[in-house]
Parts: sequence; C-alpha cells; structure tokens
Amino acid sequence: GDGASANPSRAPAVPAPADKAAEPGFYSFVWLTDTQYYMSDYPYICNGMTRWIANSVEPLNIKYVFMTGDFVEDRTDEQWDRAVSAMKTLDESVPWFCIAGNHDVGTSAPDYGDYLSRFGEDHFKNLGTDSKYYKKGAGRYDLFSFGGRDYLFLGLGFKAADDDGLRWMKSVLEEYPNRCAILMFHEYIATDGTLLPAGKRIQSEIVAKYPNVKLVLCGHRYASRAILDAFDGGGGSPQRQVYQIMGNYQAVGNGGQGYLRILKVFADRIEMTAYSPYLEDYDWTNEWEEPQPESFSIDTTGW
Repeated sequence: GDGASANPSRAPAVPAPADKAAEPGFYSFVWLTDTQYYMSDYPYICNGMTRWIANSVEPLNIKYVFMTGDFVEDRTDEQWDRAVSAMKTLDESVPWFCIAGNHDVGTSAPDYGDYLSRFGEDHFKNLGTDSKYYKKGAGRYDLFSFGGRDYLFLGLGFKAADDDGLRWMKSVLEEYPNRCAILMFHEYIATDGTLLPAGKRIQSEIVAKYPNVKLVLCGHRYASRAILDAFDGGGGSPQRQVYQIMGNYQAVGNGGQGYLRILKVFADRIEMTAYSPYLEDYDWTNEWEEPQPESFSIDTTGW
C-alpha cells in the first residue's frame, strides 16, 4: 500500500480473546531421528524434546510425529528404558510413527527382537493410529487424512528394505495410489549428500517409479542434507519433484543439541524448520558450516 493507513506508533495488535483463539493456517508434523546419544548420555535432553512436542500440540497444530531410527546407542536395558520413557510422552499426546535404525537392531546381523518388544506392533495397537505392520514392525504404514489431504506414511527399518521388504512396500504403494506417500528409512543419504547403496536401490525401485511418493525422510549419517530430484511423471505430465531429506544432529554435541524438524503444512507448501527446545534456538547451520540449509520450503502443488 501507499502507507497512508499505516499506524506510525506501531501499536501492538489486540490479541484475540482467549476463548476465540484463531485457527492457525497450517498443521504440523514433527520429525526426530538418531536420538541414540541422548539415551546413552543425555536423556534429559530428549525428555525435554518430547515434553516440548506434547506442549506444542495445540499451538503448532501438531498432527503426527516421525522418528527415523536409532532410538538407542548400545541396546542396553537402561537405554531402552530411557527411550520408552521419553516416547511415553508422545504416546500420551500425539500420534507417532517410527522405524528401527542400525543401533536399535545391530548392524551386521540385524535382530529386531529388542526393538519390536518396545516399539513394534503391540506398542502402538491401542494408541489410535491407523497402522499396518510388516514383520510386526520391521516395516509399517499409517493412513492419515487431514485438511483435505490423504497421506500414506510408509517406512522400512534398517536392512528391512531388502527384496521382501521392497516387494511389500510396492504392494502398499499400489494399493493406495491416490494417497500422498511420505517414505521413511534409516539409511538412504550419505554425509556428502550422495545416495548410499541402500538409497540408490530404494530410489530406483520405489521413489522413481511410484508417482504417489512425495517426500523421503531419513537419518543414519551425520548431516543436514536435502536432495531434490525430478522424476518422469509419465504420459507427458510434468516432472515430479521429490525432496529426499536427512536431518541428523548427533554429531553437533550433547547428543544433537536437542534439534528436531518442524514441518508446517500449508495449502501449497511445507515449511520445514529446525528447532531445539533445549537451546530454544532455530537452525544449527551457522555453527555447523553445513552447505545446505535446515529450514526451507517444499512446494506441495499437485500433492
């Protein structure tokens, strides 16, 4: 405008009455990954993170929380107990989705027993999610709808994305072709921003081939990375852009300084922001000398 109507005194806007709180123009997902050092050494930080999530369900309109693996470092009972305790806050406040990382099941010969007994199918069956499981929780998918959008949250844990696991994943994507699929894996992107062997296979067999795949989230390696790839939409339709994102802070000290990612979903975009309830601070990038931002906008036109 021309400024004629501007208020030169910059008086603060009158807040809405408490009983008529304005609905936010967005809803949110929150994403955690690789909490293992919190469970070994700094459990109070992760407890604070999940408490902050619970306390933010209403102000941020949080609808779901994602966890992409490595709850614990050493699979000791003490660390598992700490993980269960931290996540109990989520159990009681918001729907959440998880897959296993290599530290949860072992790297060389994965054994899902410890993980499944805490965060497998039995744990979630009374928590109100619309979930189905592969091998009792080595893989999982949830159906979720909100704001006029139908989602498919779909994940496979560490080393579960083998021939059988990928066959299962393809069958799920084929069953729900009209849902926006957000895929979750533990290992996918390397620290330098290239794809790990597991990521290359998943991308070529799944992400490139199924147009309902809209976003991929992963952990495992240390970095903030966002890869934007275009895949042929088929039939002369426009190229489908898919962000594949890693947001793992475990290398920045204190187990990760309490950073998590907030995904604010608007009608035409997702605004992703990195935030630490522990430091009460946004974006570690300036300290970390990362080449890519942690906070950016994802165009969701056509989702």
